[in-house]
Amino acid sequence: MAMSSQSESITATTVAFYPVPAVLYFLFLYVSAKVAELLMAKICSGFSELSLDHRRNTVSYVLNIFWSTVALGLQLAASPILAERYTTERLDLVRLAALIISGLYIFELTYRPSLRMSILIHHFCTLFAVVLIVCVLQQTLHPALPALGLLWIFHASTEQGVFLGLIMYRLRLSQIQTQRVLYFSAVQTLLFKFTFSIYLFVWWGLKLAPNHEHPIDVVFSVLFVLTLTALMGTQGYGSWAAWSIARSMSRGPGPEVGLPDANQKKEEDSRVSGSPHSCACAPRAQRSPVILHKVASDPYLRYIDEQTPS
Repeated sequence: MAMSSQSESITATTVAFYPVPAVLYFLFLYVSAKVAELLMAKICSGFSELSLDHRRNTVSYVLNIFWSTVALGLQLAASPILAERYTTERLDLVRLAALIISGLYIFELTYRPSLRMSILIHHFCTLFAVVLIVCVLQQTLHPALPALGLLWIFHASTEQGVFLGLIMYRLRLSQIQTQRVLYFSAVQTLLFKFTFSIYLFVWWGLKLAPNHEHPIDVVFSVLFVLTLTALMGTQGYGSWAAWSIARSMSRGPGPEVGLPDANQKKEEDSRVSGSPHSCACAPRAQRSPVILHKVASDPYLRYIDEQTPS
């Protein structure tokens, strides 16, 4: 029987369609995560002392910084569509940025052993919004939808500062620098995301809300408002969590965290000074397994797992 693939209509919802670039991207995410694990273990001795959950969280922060920056570059290149200057190349850039963020979030859902509810809500809202926009665009071909998707993805591609601060906090680098990064990124992400959210509502109100010609337009508008509202809630919580981490560092961990006393710290410093695995980014004092276990019980460390990479 002759092949008829050339005459078949391939759409974004075609079940039997095999997206080779997307599959290769997922494979590359897996390889890049393994490479990041090896590099982090060689560069920072403190990384190897973390639990499996915290090591994978740290690696996911590294991947988020890199891939969200790539997506941000694609979005900036496609930004003229916000002025309704549409071209095929710019629409392709928006789709590619959406694929990068979607694949990154799906990989994170499977790679990290556990995720807090706020992160789950954030990721599912983002993925649902991308799928919704793609499906509605396929049905209505409304030119304002790609710009709406471009604005939505900005919520996920402007969080590099938060991830950098979380990496520094998890590896226990300079307290002052970590606090500065977390304080700045908490405010920056909150301002950016709420600005983009307002822009989204305005764009939807001007370009899409007045054009409810089909039932699918009404359904899209209702789901859009509900999803964006839920996403804004998780973003506000994420900024508060980053701010709380920085503030907790000023107060100090307290005696219940189990930090070593001065004499014990001196002994550990003397042992670490000759360690072949020490490096510039590793903490100067290595803690015993018992102390590390107590440190892991610090309630403020839970904020890291609740932070959205929003």
